[in-house]
Amino acid sequence: MGPIEDAYRRSIQQGLEAARSSRGGLSRREAALRLTDGGENRLTQGDRPTIWIRLGRQLLDPMVLVLLAAAAVSSLVGEWTDALIIAVVIFANSLLGVYQEGKAERAVEALSRMNAPQALVRREGHTQRIHASQLVVGDIVLLNAGDTVPADLRLLDGMELRVDQSSLTGESQPVEKDPHWLPDPASASPVAPADRRNMVYMGSPVLWGRAEGLVTAIGDDTQTGRIAGLLRDTDSSQTPLQKRLAELSRILSLGVLGICLLIFLITLVTAADHSLATLIDALLLAVSLAVAAIPEGLVVVVTLVLALGMNAISRRGGMIRRLNAVETLGATSVICSDKTGTLTQNRMSVVGSWGLCREGLLAAALCNALPEDWGEPGSVEKPAPSFGAPGRSRNQLEPPPIGDPTEVALAVYAQERGMERGTLLQETTLLQELPFDSSRKRMSTLHRIAGRRERLLLAKGAPET
Repeated sequence: MGPIEDAYRRSIQQGLEAARSSRGGLSRREAALRLTDGGENRLTQGDRPTIWIRLGRQLLDPMVLVLLAAAAVSSLVGEWTDALIIAVVIFANSLLGVYQEGKAERAVEALSRMNAPQALVRREGHTQRIHASQLVVGDIVLLNAGDTVPADLRLLDGMELRVDQSSLTGESQPVEKDPHWLPDPASASPVAPADRRNMVYMGSPVLWGRAEGLVTAIGDDTQTGRIAGLLRDTDSSQTPLQKRLAELSRILSLGVLGICLLIFLITLVTAADHSLATLIDALLLAVSLAVAAIPEGLVVVVTLVLALGMNAISRRGGMIRRLNAVETLGATSVICSDKTGTLTQNRMSVVGSWGLCREGLLAAALCNALPEDWGEPGSVEKPAPSFGAPGRSRNQLEPPPIGDPTEVALAVYAQERGMERGTLLQETTLLQELPFDSSRKRMSTLHRIAGRRERLLLAKGAPET
């Protein structure tokens, strides 16, 4: 199924109808059919360079081209030994560069597969975590603070949702979203993607709140995919080292040619006769000087130094795809990175509590925005059923339980102490929820207890407020 055009102009119900979906999500069979038909939710990558392309890149280096020219001239004038030595140097250098780049390519691909982004979806009424690449148009995606939007979504519901759209607009200020916003029906002019308040886009971090949305576009059809398409058409610039080597090659070539021409002329002028043999001797002398003046070992030394740098970085857990990028990274003094889920495992755990009574454990289990089926088999390891019985170590939870890491940590802590969320949800009914916000600095939930008239109000947040 293709992307839903102008999804931001459609009401929630119209969007669901256009996607042939429902709030309960697609069936597994329908999702599998759409995945086969529309492909995976991935941005098109450039073709992986073959070994011949990588070899060609090595041979097209300016210094290597100078050496090739020297080898060709040497073979033409019969200096086979010099030509063979230069050819061996070029061959060894090219093989080393191709090997190092191929090893880096394989390592980067393995790392990409291991760190595949995840998405929280509802299918057949059940919440599950899947690889973002398996999303299809019509899926229902659940978002929480700290998540990254896995595809273009038409919002269906939301609580204080704010996202970072700097990848589209360059503005780092959070943008507040509203699922019920619609453009002026009287205006036919399109609304800029950044101004569509009922849409969120692939790659945008969720800074605040939670929401659920309908997938309207995946892969290259997303706004991010269109930007990536433009970037694929741009040429990559040379590294500082490549620029300096190219300049050195130019200066060396011109200098060698000038000196050779001067030596050739001087030899001819000072010669006793100007026979053909004298002319050939003068030419051979000039060519020999040219070959001797070219530093054959420089290319090998540069490649070896870069290869050693790549190995040093790889031993510390770094990955470099192109050999020449080692020098660029070495000149970098500051790297800016978003730590959440990138430099951390994006997990939290409660290691201790003080004065936590039964009501506090109830709040830890129920006062949160976790999915209703959180705690069902497969979503989290369950402890022994008796109150206070020790459960399994939180470090053994693989994969990470679904939901916000802080709320998951509290719910797991309560569950390990007998407050099982699944059982509590059967005994209570959620009547109202006030999400955490910066003014109240707390979250509150109101519950009805089965068989009792009184209500249960739970809160968690900053005690001083």
